[in-house]
Amino acid sequence: MSTKQVNVELPEADAKRIKIDAIEMGVTLNEYATRAFRAFMAKNRGQRRVHFDGAKRKVLGRKLKVQP
Repeated sequence: MSTKQVNVELPEADAKRIKIDAIEMGVTLNEYATRAFRAFMAKNRGQRRVHFDGAKRKVLGRKLKVQP
């Protein structure tokens, strides 16, 4: 299985909470993030979209070629 690195910006308070929770769960930050992303993606599109209603839609950064 090939892997890709994903860099995200988080508010410092959220990053600290995530790091503390990962330590308490006894997993690495990589495993913690992988499980969080998979749990989110397991929801259907409508359930995921609710989390982004009202979010700014401006996309920053380079364009990615995404294969389904």
